[in-house]
Amino acid sequence: VESGAAGLAATMATEADLAEVQRCYDRLDSVIREQAVGAGEDFDFHLAVARASRNQFFISAIASMQPQVLVSMNLMRSLSLIKSMERQHLVQAEHALVLDALRRKDAAGAGSAMRLHLENARNRMFGQ
Repeated sequence: VESGAAGLAATMATEADLAEVQRCYDRLDSVIREQAVGAGEDFDFHLAVARASRNQFFISAIASMQPQVLVSMNLMRSLSLIKSMERQHLVQAEHALVLDALRRKDAAGAGSAMRLHLENARNRMFGQ
């Protein structure tokens, strides 16, 4: 769902949508500097990407997953604080790839970047 939303967002996002995704990305940067957990800010980034798709299915699907996603994000981001700042920077670099593809209006690149980010998050969670 999220990779589809990112792909569509690359073609549908307005300048205001891109500014909101950027704002969410910048808030995550602040979270990293403050060494805070930032699960809500991370979710907000993903939801902003979905909203930029302008597709109500993607927006509703991702918004409806918020409680479950926040539990896993809180766990993962808390572990990132314990493991290293490098891990937090790695996650943020993955977000940057999504944002960059959105700006370039690269649908395939945005979908692939989001898919890779989610696969990496799963691997980080389960140690694969």
